[in-house]
Amino acid sequence: FVRVEKQNKNANALAHFLQNHECINKVFYPGLDNSIFHNLARDQMKDFTGMLSFEINKNISREVFESNLKIIQPAISLAGVESTINVPFLTSHKWLPKEEKRKQGITENLIRFSVGIENVSDLKEDLNIALKIASNES
Repeated sequence: FVRVEKQNKNANALAHFLQNHECINKVFYPGLDNSIFHNLARDQMKDFTGMLSFEINKNISREVFESNLKIIQPAISLAGVESTINVPFLTSHKWLPKEEKRKQGITENLIRFSVGIENVSDLKEDLNIALKIASNES
């Protein structure tokens, strides 16, 4: 219970942080007021979730972003006490035809983020530094 509570709190803070970040196109998280699932999630859930997705700007290298994360680690499987990310375009949706990926909003820059229980300030800093490095390399 403590793990899930901390993950939910961290994910909410990080979704709001990423939503206002200049390097991010869109954040998908039911805890955000602008989510199409916000009202439903609010009615059905005690907290929102420890999982979110975000899309970095097209002009930013996802590979450079990923390689500059120090705390958050790429993983095939999500969910645990540590923060991990994966890219559905290359993993869970890899075998879908490009047209179907496009219809579903699965882009090469879409990142699924399973938020862990680390210090949220450290996670924000990790994301921010990696995004800034990636945006400067593009």
